Amino acid sequence: MVNFFYNELVEIILLVYMWKGIWDFIDNGLNDLLKNVPNNHLINFLISAITGYGIYFLLIAVQKKICSRSFVAEICHVLSFFSIIALWHSFGDGNCLLKANQI
Repeated sequence: MVNFFYNELVEIILLVYMWKGIWDFIDNGLNDLLKNVPNNHLINFLISAITGYGIYFLLIAVQKKICSRSFVAEICHVLSFFSIIALWHSFGDGNCLLKANQI
């Protein structure tokens, strides 16, 4: 019962804050960097997709070699979380691109 409350009240809340923080970092950081660039969604989509897939495939390549140590494994988990959020972000930007082209 204690594990359930710990999981629901601590871990899930922290995961949501971390997800929202990384999402805002990608949004605000890229938008500040690209504020004068036309077709901002396309470039934002490309950067998010390249970052997400780049980290993902890098982690797959080095998984058995360096991610087996406990401290490095924790860093690999954080990087994989970041790559998944970057990929979700790229899907959101891709959706905006599709809607903009349909109008």
